[in-house]
Order: sequence, then C-alpha cells, then structure tokens
Amino acid sequence: MATAGFLGSKIKAKTSKTMDWFDGKESVLQEQLVSLARRRADVLRKRKKEIERGVDEEIEGRMREVAQARTSESKKQVDKDVRKAFEEKNVDAAIFQEIHGMQQEQL
Repeated sequence: MATAGFLGSKIKAKTSKTMDWFDGKESVLQEQLVSLARRRADVLRKRKKEIERGVDEEIEGRMREVAQARTSESKKQVDKDVRKAFEEKNVDAAIFQEIHGMQQEQL
C-alpha cells in the first residue's frame, strides 16, 4: 500500500505540472535530479525518525516522572494513614484492612 507521503507527492506533481517540467529536461539531468531526490529523501526520512525518537523519549521521561510523583504521593498518604491509626490505636482502620493472614494476627 502506498504511503500518505507518496500519494500526496503524486497529487502535487499532477496539479503543479512537475512531470511536464521534468520531461522537458535532458535525460542526463533527469537522472541527476532523481538521484539527488533519492538521497535527499533518505536524509529527510532519517531526520524524521530521529525527531520522532526524541519525542518518544521525552514522552516516556515525562510519564516516568508523573508515575514517580504519584507513587511518592501515595506512599506519603499511606504513611499518614498508618501514623494516624497507630496514634488512635485503631487496629480496625481502613489502612489495615488489606493486611491478611499471619500479618493481621500479629497486629
């Protein structure tokens, strides 16, 4: 299946009469132009991939930062809840409801 870039280029070539201009050039110049276009397209594709890779890395980094912040906030909240339960000597506090088996018996 053709890429969107290829289809877009084909449409632009038809509407701007690029092929008419290209056909008016000598065959040696046509080969040079095609060769230049191929090299340039390769450079542009590589640059686009590098930019996309950089964007992906930035997004992943920001997502890690957010996850760490959430983890830190939840740990702080758990610590507060545990301290409060111990201060009130409340073994039935919601924070302890997740503790099972031997751990609950030891409390």
